[in-house]
Amino acid sequence: MTDTSETANEDIYDPAFVADLFDRCSANYRRWSAVSSFGFTSIWRRQCVARL
Repeated sequence: MTDTSETANEDIYDPAFVADLFDRCSANYRRWSAVSSFGFTSIWRRQCVARL
């Protein structure tokens, strides 16, 4: 877990900080997106492709 004092010293608007944040989250994004949306992401993706 990240120390909050460490995070508080970071510039959250710094492009390098944002890029690193997304890099760290990207490996689990699809799984957590499915879990947090109760599986609706699959439905939404199919609907989006069908409408295209």
